[in-house]
Amino acid sequence: MLAKIIERNLKILGRELLGKNFNFLRNNLKISPCEDLNYGDYYSNFLFLLSKELKTTPKDIFEKIKTKLQKFPLIKNVDIFNGYLNFFIKNIFFRILKKFF
Repeated sequence: MLAKIIERNLKILGRELLGKNFNFLRNNLKISPCEDLNYGDYYSNFLFLLSKELKTTPKDIFEKIKTKLQKFPLIKNVDIFNGYLNFFIKNIFFRILKKFF
């Protein structure tokens, strides 16, 4: 559920950044839970996909879009590790989900 919300927001941002080349990102975007929570709650290949299309590094892209990413609903913080985009989720959402699942 949380991964789908992140994915939807990344696709919107990707469409803004890539325009007509958006289908490549849409078809290859992956969001996965982090095994080591020191790196975040979820991680994505979003920056790798953008770097391929925009011909720049994942780190450069991250620096340009970090502010937009931090405005996503649910997101407490974002970070980059080895080119992967890592998301830290606000605690309130985990508490709500625990009540229902």
